[in-house]
This record gives sequence, C-alpha cells and structure tokens, in this order.
Amino acid sequence: MEKAKGFSFEDFSIEIGDFEVTKKKNYHYSFWHCTEGGSIDQRPLIYKGVIYFGSFNHNLYALNAQTGKEIWKFKAQDRIGLCSPILYRNSVIIGSYDHNVYRIDADTGKLIWKFPTFGEIASSGAIHNGICYFTCRDQFLYAIKCNNGSLVWKYKTFEPNVSVPTVHGEKVFFGSSDRNLYCLNNRNGNLIWKFQAEEEIVNVTPFIVHKNAKFPVRCRYKCRQKNLALPYWRVWNDQRAGSLQKYASSAN
Repeated sequence: MEKAKGFSFEDFSIEIGDFEVTKKKNYHYSFWHCTEGGSIDQRPLIYKGVIYFGSFNHNLYALNAQTGKEIWKFKAQDRIGLCSPILYRNSVIIGSYDHNVYRIDADTGKLIWKFPTFGEIASSGAIHNGICYFTCRDQFLYAIKCNNGSLVWKYKTFEPNVSVPTVHGEKVFFGSSDRNLYCLNNRNGNLIWKFQAEEEIVNVTPFIVHKNAKFPVRCRYKCRQKNLALPYWRVWNDQRAGSLQKYASSAN
C-alpha cells in the first residue's frame, strides 16, 4: 500500500450507519434589497447614511442605506469589479475595467475627474496624505493627486498587477503577478526592495503590518498551495531588501 506523510490508507476504516434527513425551515430577514444591476464583488462604502458600490453592469450606485432607494448612479464604460469605492473629502474614488479611475461627488454623482490608464483596474486603491495609490493590469502602480487626478509618479512591474496597495510610514507595498512583493518610497516611487515569492501575489485586502513585519493576505499562491504555511516578510528600517523571516501558522 502506498504511503503518504508517514501513514497508510490501511490505517483508516469507515462505517456508514443509518441516518435520517430532516427538513428545517429557513428564516431570511431583509430590510430591503436591490434587484437592478449586475454582479457585485467588492465591499461597499457607507458614508452619511448612503451606501456606495460598483457593479458589473458598469454603474456606481448610491443608495439610501435605510430604504435602499436609489439616490444616483454613475455609468462607467465597462464593469466595476473587485475595486471597492474609497472616500476622499465628500467624494468617491473608484476604478473600472474601462481603464479609468474616477472621482465622483458623493452627493450628486457628478464626475469631478477621471484618470486614464492602459489596463483594467481590478483592485481597490489606498489614500495617504492626499495621494491615491492603485495598481493596474497595464503593469503599473500609479500615484495620483486626489484633488485633481494628476499623476505624481508611476512604477512599472513585469506582469499585470491586481493588488491593493498598503501605505506604511514613507513606504508603499504591493504585490504583482510577476511574483514580487514590492516596497517603494511613497513620495517618489523609487524602489527600496522587492522580494520574490513562489507564485503571483493577488490580494484583495491591504497587507497587515505588525511589529515591523509584513503579512500578505489572500495571496493567490496561498490558495493554490493550500497546505503551505503563509510566509511573511520583514520590513527593514534601514531600507535593505526585505527578507523571508519565518512562517506564520496556516489555517487548516
């Protein structure tokens, strides 16, 4: 008998006895629901009693959070997917598969500015000190001014990027499909260090920074190799390259 990990399949025995299937009543409580639109695959934003979210039907919606009544909707040129709206000074910033980042007035739904890229935007951005950082499938990480949408700097990787940036101190961190975790100076976009992982890094939530160490969250290589522990990287204060420090426990 072939053995795996020190045990034999002969060590297991299974007995199936009688069982009974019973039907239970399910209770579903809902204050309201919205049936218009396409799929929704991002976290909504709630601000001043209004809920904001994008949809695969190309629309960004603003609904009354108590009643579900539509206040306004803004139509992009392609679907809004995996990119959650973020708040900046009574406005909403969100990216779309139409290659644009939009800033929309939170009260009226009117366009304030849009920033064009050369690829789909399929991850949320991060705002720090008036700068919005976001990744794009055109292989760039962009830093743009929140007030007018002008470019501050951009950094090119070797593959498309679907990663929520994390800003910590004067650094911005993000992962890429090129299997690298990047650490850049958030003021000028200069590379501080990069660390190569075993698989592409795709995170839909920001990284966790704890005691000067970096924990990737929901990286794609973790999903593909479910039995592996989740590694984390040290964030060096002296700006040397990040190194693999040790393994954190993986969930069963």
